[in-house]
Amino acid sequence: MQRALIGPALAVVLLAFAAVPAGSAPKTLFPANCDKPTYKPTRIVVACGDGNNRLARIHWESYGTDAASGTATAVVNDCEPNCAAGEFHRFHAVVTLNKPKDCGRYMQFTRLVERFTEEKPDSTGSKVTERFPCAS
Repeated sequence: MQRALIGPALAVVLLAFAAVPAGSAPKTLFPANCDKPTYKPTRIVVACGDGNNRLARIHWESYGTDAASGTATAVVNDCEPNCAAGEFHRFHAVVTLNKPKDCGRYMQFTRLVERFTEEKPDSTGSKVTERFPCAS
C-alpha cells in the first residue's frame, strides 16, 4: 500500500521542480522610493529623510542577485541658503546596489553607493553610501 503513494508523491515533487526554469533565481529588489521594494528601479530617492538627493534615468549595466550597477543622473539640492530655498543640480553618477538580505517574502539590496563621475556637489564628497534596511 505504501509503495503506491511513493510514486505519485515523487511525481508531484519532480513537477514542482520542473516548473522553475533552470538557472532562475529570485529577483533582488530595492526600496527605490524609500518604501515598497521594486525590481530594477529607474529612479531612486537616496536621501529618504528629505529627498534632497535622488537618482534619475538609471540605466542598469548589470542587475543580479548579489549586486547591481548602472549609470544615472544624480539630482542634488545645494541647500543654499537652506534646503527649502536651495536649487537642484544634476550630476553624472554611477550607482551600485549590494549587500542583499533576506527580508522574509523577498530579497533586498541594503546598501547603495553613489559615485559622482565628473563634477560633484559642493555639499558632499565624490561618493555617497546609504544603508536601506528591509522595507516594512
